[in-house]
Amino acid sequence: MSAKTEFSLQFLINPTLAIKTGSSALVKSSNAFQVLVANTVVNVAASDMPALTGTIPTAYTSTYAFQVDSAGALTVVKGNNVLTATGLSLSDLPATDRNKVTIGLVTVVNATGSTFTGGTTALDTASLTVYYSNVNVSGL
Repeated sequence: MSAKTEFSLQFLINPTLAIKTGSSALVKSSNAFQVLVANTVVNVAASDMPALTGTIPTAYTSTYAFQVDSAGALTVVKGNNVLTATGLSLSDLPATDRNKVTIGLVTVVNATGSTFTGGTTALDTASLTVYYSNVNVSGL
């Protein structure tokens, strides 16, 4: 676990992350949500999340973190590509940036086929398994 990450209860109203629509490369928040960032209550409308970035080779897994700052700006950070057979550890997850709160994680498992390209490859592609998680991590 990163030294700059602390776990705390920050959500006042939870987001719900999901694929935007069938055959989409985008993630959305299905709900408007409210989160506490640096002692500021931030209201974020249901919307598309920033596009995923980078690539994940066949037989690898990576996790993306969606973060929000006290101005309500959303960002995405990609974790390490890890050989799927070895599994993810905490050190493979993206660290929460300073003065931001991680609101959700998307883990992409690229089983077979071609390289996953963030922002381009559809999240419901048959060779992918994608996990959506609401989380609650603040950066110091």
